[in-house]
Amino acid sequence: GEVYERKEDNQLALKHVREALEIAELHELVHNLAETHLTGGWVLVRENSLDSARYHFEEGIRINRDRPDEPSLANCYLGVSMIEFLEGNYQDAIDWGERGLPNSTSYYRRTYLPYLAEAYSRIGRADSSYAKMNFLWEDEKDIHQREESYQMVSALLQNQYELDREKERRSADLALFRQRGWGVGIIGG
Repeated sequence: GEVYERKEDNQLALKHVREALEIAELHELVHNLAETHLTGGWVLVRENSLDSARYHFEEGIRINRDRPDEPSLANCYLGVSMIEFLEGNYQDAIDWGERGLPNSTSYYRRTYLPYLAEAYSRIGRADSSYAKMNFLWEDEKDIHQREESYQMVSALLQNQYELDREKERRSADLALFRQRGWGVGIIGG
């Protein structure tokens, strides 16, 4: 469901969320269950089904209550915060958002931070709003640096792959050359 959620194909995402919830509950896969509630919550936020989304986020929080450092717990806090924001409860949005922000994953943090900054702005806290947008900018810069590093490593690996393939081709050509007896007497042979 998460793949479809990120592609914003809500109907397929919800279908897979329902299937994943059944499997996770049947096999008592706690982590998968919490992640599935998280994904379902965000899809339902996009569908503007805020009560259903809140249910999923609260279930994710309940499941993870004994695991305070779990990113899916933090991301569920951000989900409740988003609902509070959309309902116009800006102080509650801030409270939930600040609770989830430290352990959230970069994907959810980047999605959510502009809303947290806006919530601060709407209650007259421009300084905090600016600080959240600055945090987002720094986080994005770090992500872009990681992306640039990834691209550089990928290019190096691709280059090494091509060099290895060229070496294999030359070895095969040389073996064929020797097999057919070409060059005998020419190259010391």
